[in-house]
Amino acid sequence: MGSDTATVIRAAMRAIRRYLPSAAILSICFAGLGCPNSAFSQCDCGYEDGQFAINQSIVLDGSMTDWAGVLADPDNNTCDGGDPDIEPQPDRDAPVQSTGRDLIHFAWTWDADGLYTYTGRVASASDVMRFLYYADVDNDGLLETGEPVVVAQWKGSNRNVRLYLGTYAETSPGGDPMVDGDGWADGYRLPGTVVGLPPPGNPDYEGSWGSADGLKMEWSVTWEDFGIPAGTAITFHVSTSNSQPQSSSFPEQIDDNLAGCGGGPGSTQSGDLTFVPDRNIEGTRSSTAYGAHTITNTGNGGDTFDFTSVVTGDHAPGVTYYDDVDASGTFTMGDTLLTDTDGDG
Repeated sequence: MGSDTATVIRAAMRAIRRYLPSAAILSICFAGLGCPNSAFSQCDCGYEDGQFAINQSIVLDGSMTDWAGVLADPDNNTCDGGDPDIEPQPDRDAPVQSTGRDLIHFAWTWDADGLYTYTGRVASASDVMRFLYYADVDNDGLLETGEPVVVAQWKGSNRNVRLYLGTYAETSPGGDPMVDGDGWADGYRLPGTVVGLPPPGNPDYEGSWGSADGLKMEWSVTWEDFGIPAGTAITFHVSTSNSQPQSSSFPEQIDDNLAGCGGGPGSTQSGDLTFVPDRNIEGTRSSTAYGAHTITNTGNGGDTFDFTSVVTGDHAPGVTYYDDVDASGTFTMGDTLLTDTDGDG
C-alpha cells in the first residue's frame, strides 16, 4: 500500500440461500396484476428477508383469519401448481389423480409451544383425503428411521381433521434423501414407509380444523411431539395419498408432493448474522494490515456464509480471511486460513 494514499478495505458477508435447486423457476403471482386463476393468487413464496413470522400463535378453528400475517410473508410460504393451470407451473406431479389431493399452498409458523401448519388444495373433497408431513428434525437433508411423520386425514364435507403421529422407516442405510438426484422435492416421492401410527379411528389429535369451503386446513403439534427444542429448524416434505399409510400399497400411491418454494427442499431454517465492528483498514506499501471482526450466526440453524471485499484507492492489495482460533483479536500463528468450502467463488 502507498504511504501517501489510504487504501480502505471493507469486509462484508451475505447468507447463502441453499434451498433452491439451480434449475428452479419461481412463478409468483401478485394480486391485482391480471393473475390467472385469481382465486389462488394469494400463494406468494420466495426470498424476502430470510426471516420467518415466528412466535405467531394460531387458534385452531378452521377460520384461517389469524394466518393473515404469516401468509403475507413470502418466506413462510411455499406454492405448488394446481391442475389446470394454477400457478406456479409446471407442477412436477401433474396431473394429480384427484383435485382433493392436489396441493397448492403450504405455510408454517411456530411459538414456544409448537409448530402450526396451513395447507391449501385445489378443490374440496367430501370423502377422507390423507396428507403426510415428513419432518427431518435434525435438518441434515436425510429422512432417517425414527424421524416424525404426521398423517392428517381431512374430510372436506364436515371440516374434520384427524392427526396420527408416526415415524419414518428408511429404505437406505443412513436415511433417504429429502430430494431427488437433481435437487427436486416437487415430483419426488419419499421411498420409505410410515410406522407406529395409532389404529384408524384413534387419532392423537382431532378437531374441526378445515375451512368451511373445504379448501384450507390447519393443525399443530407440540415440540415435545417432535422431540426437539422450541424453534429448532427442520426440513419438511408434504405428500398426499388416497392409501392408508399402513397399507402394502403405500408409498406407491402418493399423488402429490410439495416442499420448498420453487420445487426444491423445504426448511424452516432462517439465515441471519451480525458482523461487527465496521472497520476501515489502512496500511503502507509492503506491509500487512489486520482487522478483527466478530461474526455471530443469529439464524436458527447451521449455515454457510460468503465473504466479499471491496477495495478503494490506487492499489489493489490481496485480501485473505482467517479464523481467529484463539479469539485474541489479533493474528497469531495458530489462526486458520479460510477457504471457499462450497466452491462458488
